[in-house]
Amino acid sequence: MAKNFKSLALWGPFLACFLVCLTINPASGAKAKCWHVYPSMTRLVIQATIDGASNGDTILFHAGTYDWSDTPLSQKDTNTGAIQIIDRSLKIKGEEGTLLIGPQSNDLPYPVLSQEGVNAFNITDLGLDNDVVFDRLSFQTFLRGIRCGFGTEDPYNAVTEPNMRNLTITNCTFSDIHRDAISISHIGGNVLIQGNDFSEVRRMGLFCDWYWSLNHQAWQPDNTRIRILDNNITTLRDGLYLGQTTNVIVMNNKISCPLQGIWMSGTDNGAYIAANLLSNCFDGITIYGPSNGALVERNEMKNIFEYGIWLGADDCHYNIISKNQIEMAASSLGGIGSEANNNYYGQNKISGIGNTAIYLYAGWWGTAYKETLQANNVDNFTPDICHIFLDTLTHENLIVGAGMETNTYYDLGTNNRITGVTPIPGGLGQDIIDAIHLRIEESKKAREIVQ
Repeated sequence: MAKNFKSLALWGPFLACFLVCLTINPASGAKAKCWHVYPSMTRLVIQATIDGASNGDTILFHAGTYDWSDTPLSQKDTNTGAIQIIDRSLKIKGEEGTLLIGPQSNDLPYPVLSQEGVNAFNITDLGLDNDVVFDRLSFQTFLRGIRCGFGTEDPYNAVTEPNMRNLTITNCTFSDIHRDAISISHIGGNVLIQGNDFSEVRRMGLFCDWYWSLNHQAWQPDNTRIRILDNNITTLRDGLYLGQTTNVIVMNNKISCPLQGIWMSGTDNGAYIAANLLSNCFDGITIYGPSNGALVERNEMKNIFEYGIWLGADDCHYNIISKNQIEMAASSLGGIGSEANNNYYGQNKISGIGNTAIYLYAGWWGTAYKETLQANNVDNFTPDICHIFLDTLTHENLIVGAGMETNTYYDLGTNNRITGVTPIPGGLGQDIIDAIHLRIEESKKAREIVQ
């Protein structure tokens, strides 16, 4: 029977619609169909099969290589893909050994706005009433693997419309991706990204935000959830980017990248970042305001070059940073860095070598004040300057205990209270202070490029 199905598939899109197996859709009681597609089918035949499917149907990709390199290149902000899923709730599944291949992108250096390429799948659901599931597919040599974010095609004034209800991506692999493996903007429902493998991704493993709305005022809708679990992510820039979220879990991921491991630009009431392993990153975990109510705990960071955990902006507060293990690389700035306020840091362990273990300062985005650091351990950190450094304009910070009393600090701020560590006798020389400020300026410039 399978051989007969395969031979019928060659007849084209008109017979492809008959290659179905019937199941019962428990939600509606209607008969859901399983549509079979094969490597011998052209991309247009597969598109016709998807266009002929109904809500609740499954599209099953049989094992083999699907070469979609004939897809015309398009601008990165256009609503196009090798395959379009428009206004349908579908399950897109692959057998083991299913590989989708796209064309090489017009690989202009970031941040050129005219970058061209092909998204493997582009999803459009402006009615916000459809769900799409991807499972066990492998993507290679695309601009993006999966894109969900219907927007204007003006790269200088981009606006993304609310698009899609629920999106699930599980057990997929992404390699040689020229931009973001998964790009999600302005989704109206829930997202689950679990058990995927990302390698040789040139920008971000996952880009997910609500920023590019009219006037940039949108946030993740209330009562929706974002879950990013159990993924292996290796990229050439950032691991995860999440913007203006309200209910996020990022847990049990392994991330290796040269810039931001986990980058959260705006999060409110409910972010939980736990038990992730981050290595060889510029910054391990970045939380940038407006952000409050995040719990960051039990993460492990290795060979971090600037900050293990950095909190920034005056509207970044009421976050809890606890029980993280942070191993810094030589010449790094600090295991914990803050230019935020009213956050709590407890029982973190900072090791390695760098300028300082804990760095509170006044920067472009805010000033560290009323930060509370309690029972953080820096015994195994070798500082170039001191274990704890508080820059000018910092004030009313509380630091209680940092390991051995022989650990040192230097305080240039006002009304800061520090116990359990030893002040540097006679303070720091002006040349060292100037060097610190120069290092901070270099960090600011680097962070501005990253953001």
